[in-house]
Amino acid sequence: MAEKEDDPFFSDEEEEEEVIDPNTLGGDLYKAIEKNQTDVAVEFLDMGVPVDYLPESADENNNENNNKASVWSMLHWAAYHGNIEVTENLLANGAGDTYKSSKMQSRLSLESGRPSPGVLSIFLSTPLHLASSRGHLRCVWLLLQVGYSVDDTDKAGNTPLHLAAAGGYKDVVQCLCDHAADVWKR
Repeated sequence: MAEKEDDPFFSDEEEEEEVIDPNTLGGDLYKAIEKNQTDVAVEFLDMGVPVDYLPESADENNNENNNKASVWSMLHWAAYHGNIEVTENLLANGAGDTYKSSKMQSRLSLESGRPSPGVLSIFLSTPLHLASSRGHLRCVWLLLQVGYSVDDTDKAGNTPLHLAAAGGYKDVVQCLCDHAADVWKR
C-alpha cells in the first residue's frame, strides 16, 4: 500500500475552493429566469446574486426573445411565466424597489415639468401588465401587495385590467377591480 508521500496526486496543501463573486452572476440569473428555470434561479438568488441586472442590449442574450430582453427586468420575466417561487424570491430580494423608485422619480420629474429621459421607460409594460395579460392570478396578487399600480398604462395605453379583460381572465379582472382598478380609464 502506497504511502501519502509516494502518491503523486496527494498534496498536503489544502485545496482552495474557488470563490465565486455573486455580483458577476447577474447575467446567468437573468437567463435562468428568462428561460423559466426555477431551480437554477433560486440557487443563484440564495447565493445573493443581485436582482437588478439588465442586459446592456438585446443582442447580449442572443435568443429568440431579443425584442423583449432589452426592456424586461427579471421580475418582468418571472411575471410573464407566472413563476410564483421566483417572483416571491425576487420581491424578497428587492426587485420591486426599482419600480417604486422609478415611479417616484417619474412623479417628481413630471411635477417639475421636465421629464427625465428614460425615467418613464419602466412603465412601457410593468410586471403587473404581463402577469395580468397571461392570467397569472397569484403573481398579480403578489405584485399588488408590494405596490404595483392597477392603473399604470403601457405604451399602447392599456392598464393591467384592459389586458386581463381582453384575455378573458375573469379571476384576474376581479382581483384588479378589488384593488380599485379604474374601470373607466382610457
